[in-house]
Amino acid sequence: MYADADNEALWRDTLAKNPGTWLAPTNLGFALTQKGTDDAQREALNCYRLAYTLTPHNWIVLNRLAWLLATSPVDDVRNGTLAEALAMEACRWTEFREPHCLSALAAAHAELGDFSAARTWQERAIEAAPPDRRGVFIAELQSYESHKPWRASSTIPSDRSR
Repeated sequence: MYADADNEALWRDTLAKNPGTWLAPTNLGFALTQKGTDDAQREALNCYRLAYTLTPHNWIVLNRLAWLLATSPVDDVRNGTLAEALAMEACRWTEFREPHCLSALAAAHAELGDFSAARTWQERAIEAAPPDRRGVFIAELQSYESHKPWRASSTIPSDRSR
């Protein structure tokens, strides 16, 4: 059993009772990304898409959807072009100050093979992050410096909950 089984059940129940809320599919999507299966990644994508239809200008939804599209370990979930557009929109909404949005933009560029842009955006993410939370952002930068796109694992460190 994975760590967020209780959260998954909670958010499934919340979504069933409140189908018009953006928060339930967003948090269900996040719980599913922690599950570590291809099917869960695909279902998370559907959850984030639903949240996006409910609130297309919410930077949290934009960021989570962009991150999944850029970094999923499942090939048919990734879409670098769409990830870049969504991450850029999230960055605009946060005035390019939110490190997770900047990092999602970097990941999207890496997924597209533009490692120069990925490094630039990731460096901005590191600068925007609190010093005690920069570790995973630095690891992502090192991946881009090696010309490798970032792939999210099934476990996201506590300093990186998107």
